[in-house]
Amino acid sequence: MATSLGPLLRIDFIASAPAEIAIRILQYLDAKSLCHAAQTSTAWRKLADDDIIWHRMCEQHIDRKCKKCGWGLPLLDNKRKGAAMVRKRSRDSTNSDASSAKKRRLVGQASSSDGEAEAAAQVTPATVSTPTKAAAVCEMIPPLTVPSALSSAPATSTAVSSPRRVFKRPWKEIYAERLVVERNWRSGTFSRTELKGHTDSVMCLHYSECQGLLVTGSYDYTIRVWNTDTMECIKVLTGHTRCVRGVQMDDTKIVSGSMDRTLRIWNLKTFQCIRVLEGHAAGVVCLHFSDKILASGSVDGTIRVWNLGAGCCFTLCGHREWVNKVQILEGGKRLLSCSDDSTIKLWDLDTRTELRAFTGHVGQIQGMHAFLPHSPPRVDGHTLPGGILISGSLDNTIKIWCLATGVEVKTLFGHVEGVWCAAVDSLRIVSGGQDRKVIVWDIERGQKMYELTGHGGAVNCCQMTDTKVITGGEDGMVRIWDFLPADLFGTRPAASSTLAPVSGPSITAVE
Repeated sequence: MATSLGPLLRIDFIASAPAEIAIRILQYLDAKSLCHAAQTSTAWRKLADDDIIWHRMCEQHIDRKCKKCGWGLPLLDNKRKGAAMVRKRSRDSTNSDASSAKKRRLVGQASSSDGEAEAAAQVTPATVSTPTKAAAVCEMIPPLTVPSALSSAPATSTAVSSPRRVFKRPWKEIYAERLVVERNWRSGTFSRTELKGHTDSVMCLHYSECQGLLVTGSYDYTIRVWNTDTMECIKVLTGHTRCVRGVQMDDTKIVSGSMDRTLRIWNLKTFQCIRVLEGHAAGVVCLHFSDKILASGSVDGTIRVWNLGAGCCFTLCGHREWVNKVQILEGGKRLLSCSDDSTIKLWDLDTRTELRAFTGHVGQIQGMHAFLPHSPPRVDGHTLPGGILISGSLDNTIKIWCLATGVEVKTLFGHVEGVWCAAVDSLRIVSGGQDRKVIVWDIERGQKMYELTGHGGAVNCCQMTDTKVITGGEDGMVRIWDFLPADLFGTRPAASSTLAPVSGPSITAVE
């Protein structure tokens, strides 16, 4: 009797319960346990793979650290946008080839109008603004108008349009691909690519993951634009008469700053210089822009803030020595700057006054980066409301600050010579120094994870994304350390390398 009743008393409470209750129970499991649960039976697999459960799992881990397991996963948003842009360009190219025969038939009829349009397009001289008083508080500059890429695109008929198919990916798949990237970050598994072209030190760089473009500036007076899909230099921009110390780009333009005291604005599509901004009394060391607000720091300790839309600028005075980095915050309301005078200053751009000074370094501050995550970050047990600020100095240290209060939270020791650059996101810090090292740090624990080596000289500049670390060095080389697996987005990295594994919780690969 007992033998026959035993199997009848065994109840599959997950399969028997209503789906809402079963999902509620499974939400308490971690990723590893959910994968094991999915292997129990078909009914369990259907419930364990439910989008509600994995959406919650993604919310707990993506772009932040989970309070339970201590793991955080990269966002990968810009990478997916970039992949979508590549697919769109491929479709546009296919459509263009298909209609090329029709266009050739229309060339003869439209030759006269095309000639007029070409002549009109060529009449766009670079306007040079030369202020009468370089130290004036407010000066006028010509408003910036960057030609839109859409304005020169061929018109297409929209009379007949097919409905777009929206492809929804399972949240489990989204979690899985980000877990793979995070494992590579933790274990130091990457592919490294070297970009050769500059004939002198690389002093600055800016990478756009959405566009797949990298811009670098050098002591050889040139700016190079690289295609990071093919790893080839697609354009060399010349015009500056001294070394280029700052570059940044967006969807339409590149802005560069040089020790020749000028800033140049280039059309990203045609690579033509469309504006030269003059006004600094000494060389331009750094720049940063957000929308129409451009800030630039100089050797003479001043910061000039240019409103490219309104056509005016003003000067901020307060630093006693070189201004090495500037960063615009809150959509143009605040500005951060660091200097050789060993201070970081926070400015209010509406009142044009200094709000706060961050003091603590005993050497020149060369690198600085502020980051405002979705949720308050935690560093060494401290919650930092209002964002995080990191700084690198020639005193060989990196300091972590609470951006809202100006309080120094932690000092990182690891470089044996001065720190020239630093970058931060919600999970990590990356720094480069005179000791030729690139160090990856865990931001929450404030500890060194591992070192990236290979530069033959000082590491002058760096940038970090969800999948890459990009560095420029005194040896004239640009190096890309890619932590994205080759088959995740269809990329094909170059030579790969693996560092010593980093200790951490074990998570079973998600199917």
